[in-house]
Amino acid sequence: MGSTARSVKRTDIDEPRLAELIQHHYGLTIESSETIGGIIRLETDQGRYALKRVRPRAEDRWLLIEELGSYTDETDLLYIPRPVRTKRNLLTINGFHSRYVLLDWIEGEPFLIRSKRDWGLAARLLAEIHRASRSIMESSEQVNIPKAIAWSKDWDKMKKQMHLYHTAASWATKTHDMDQLWLRHSPYIEGMIDAALSYLERIGGDEVCRDTLRYSQLCHGSVYARNFLVDEQGYLQLVDWDRLEVDVRSRELASFLQYAYGKTRNAETIPVILAAYQDVSSLTEAEYALIYARSILPDRSIRILNQIYGGQTVPLEQAEIRFRRELNKEEIKEQWLRTYPTQVEEAFGVKIPRLEWLS
Repeated sequence: MGSTARSVKRTDIDEPRLAELIQHHYGLTIESSETIGGIIRLETDQGRYALKRVRPRAEDRWLLIEELGSYTDETDLLYIPRPVRTKRNLLTINGFHSRYVLLDWIEGEPFLIRSKRDWGLAARLLAEIHRASRSIMESSEQVNIPKAIAWSKDWDKMKKQMHLYHTAASWATKTHDMDQLWLRHSPYIEGMIDAALSYLERIGGDEVCRDTLRYSQLCHGSVYARNFLVDEQGYLQLVDWDRLEVDVRSRELASFLQYAYGKTRNAETIPVILAAYQDVSSLTEAEYALIYARSILPDRSIRILNQIYGGQTVPLEQAEIRFRRELNKEEIKEQWLRTYPTQVEEAFGVKIPRLEWLS
């Protein structure tokens, strides 16, 4: 362990005494640092590490990541970087302006998803992760799993929140362009939440969802191309685990399938991804319908509206642009909702209910 902190290249993350912070908590001497994609890459006398901001109220999430990483250490094919504990065995540390977690750095190259085969490889990795999560969650004491899976309750809260945002925009003494845009589209967003709730009830409600907990109980939460890389051994890995969620795999598959369709505009990616996933772990007929139910929910639009009106973390001059972007994605998703039941029936012989107005 080094005993003195050397001079450190300043990063755009405002931690003016970064070297002293890392030395005090980990006994590591920083030789250089660089900000890359929202993290600080640290070159130290003990090797290379990543320092990442911890989101508010995310301590339990990092405990789950640690457990999942411990489990996957037993396999050569799947690696999830665990948080490095401090000298006092703490999981996270307080900086001057943020809270941080230290992770081992994964060496690798970006995985460029360019073909159906690439989408299939990504889907197989996702299935491996979901399968691993089932094993560690059976013994985890970090969360009450059944109570955490309540889609209908969560969606009903979303609906009420959207109604409050609509009321606030309506009553505003001075409305902005964003308010006018939201007021025009709020009936659609609220209507899609209603449609998702009705569809979920039609296929059996939360009980059907909970029945699938035996297959997976954790979702990575950010399965996008930018978070895949090929490590030095040639294995595909997923990074950026700080959006880990306790939920069934149908939620993540819905998100990944929509993402793939948005990138390719090719309905054939649907059976490619689902078939590759099932090379590792089979899906039940109920899960095909749960994927569809989750896809009806306009969750990305809801997220940005929460940021604009709830947390007010989006500057006013950016709000309209960002919401329009999500509305465009909703239009693309509507095309996906039309084709998904057909693709599933033709490829796997599974017939699921459709949204009547999309038939």
